[in-house]
Amino acid sequence: MEALPPFTMEASSIPFLFNPVSAAAFFSTIFCCFIVSPPIRLYLGKVCAVELPKSSNKHLDTLLASTTHAVLAVTFASYSLAFGLLGTYRVFSNSSLGFVTLQVSLGYFVADLVIILLDPKLRSDKASLMHHFAGIIGLVLSLYFQGKLMFYLIFRLISELSTPFVNMRWVLHQFHITNGTLYKIAAYGMVATFFATRIITMPLFWYDCYNCFVHPGMVIVPDFFKVWAVINFSAFDVLNLYWFYKMVRGAIKLYNSHNNQE
Repeated sequence: MEALPPFTMEASSIPFLFNPVSAAAFFSTIFCCFIVSPPIRLYLGKVCAVELPKSSNKHLDTLLASTTHAVLAVTFASYSLAFGLLGTYRVFSNSSLGFVTLQVSLGYFVADLVIILLDPKLRSDKASLMHHFAGIIGLVLSLYFQGKLMFYLIFRLISELSTPFVNMRWVLHQFHITNGTLYKIAAYGMVATFFATRIITMPLFWYDCYNCFVHPGMVIVPDFFKVWAVINFSAFDVLNLYWFYKMVRGAIKLYNSHNNQE
């Protein structure tokens, strides 16, 4: 196997975790949820003549930041992978754009977790809580150890491609816009992008992980980080399979209802 280049850690990992990028992502998410999104929600409610239940308001208010993060994360991650900015080694990377991508995601996920914990309705969604906690821990570990296993976290962020479709479908459903072409695009786009980025990539992802984990260079990665990575990625895949099952059932139901109307 090809030897790794030397890896030297900086004296402190604090700047990798707490920096202007992660702070900007954190406060932008809070600003979007509490300042920008509520007026938009009220405006859409008036236009569509729909009064949303209070239990749905806060979740709707989080979707603007969620979609913005997804667009940024997918754009940065795709660019990094497409142009080889992460390097040829899976064990670690010192890519500047890679660090920025992880820092943006860390700031967003921490802020979104705070919002979830403050709202009883959102807090009851255990799957989302698990998703956020697992994601935050993985991001913190990769940043704390200054780029170790960065490639795999960046690769996983590609899966955020389905998030805009998920959010659009939810919004359209809440405002009772479920019979038009836009809703079908959102629903089928959600299933297609989810399958393409989270399901079909699983065998390739785990094959690459195996090749990386048996590389002698993995000795520089702490054992608990390796164990956590396997548990973390496995849990995400189980969660993704569960969500995909529910999506497929919904898509089949939508398709059947469309045929019955015809």
